[in-house]
Amino acid sequence: MKKENLASMILGIIGGIAFSLGMVMALMAEWNLFIPGVIAGSIGAVILIAIFPVYWILAGKKMFKITLPLTTSSLIGAVGFAGLVASLVMILTTNNVAQHPGYTIASIAIGLVGIVALVICYPVYKIMSNKKEIAE
Repeated sequence: MKKENLASMILGIIGGIAFSLGMVMALMAEWNLFIPGVIAGSIGAVILIAIFPVYWILAGKKMFKITLPLTTSSLIGAVGFAGLVASLVMILTTNNVAQHPGYTIASIAIGLVGIVALVICYPVYKIMSNKKEIAE
C-alpha cells in the first residue's frame, strides 16, 4: 500500500469517528454534551479536510487547480450534503412523528433535493469543463 493511501485511510477513520461521535454528542439532548460534541465534531471535520493536502504532499503531486467547474460542482455537492443532513436531523429530533407529519414530509422533500444535488455534481462538472462524455 502506498504511503499516501495509508495516511488518507488513517486520517479518514480518525476524522470520521471524531466527526460522527461529536455530532451524536451534540444532538443527543439526554447526554448534555452539546459544547464538547461541537468541539469533537469540528476537530473531526478539520481532520477530514486535511486528507486532501496530506495526500497530495505525500504523493509528490501539485494540488489541483481551482476552477469554476470544480467550484460550482463542489458547492452543489455541499448543498446536497447539507440537505441530507438537515433531513436526518429533522427526522431524528422529532419526538413523535405521528403528531408532526409536516416534519416528516419536509424532511423527505429536503432529502430528495439533497440526493438530486449530489447526483448532478459530476455531470455539471463535466458539462462545465466542456467534456463530451459524461460517464467514463
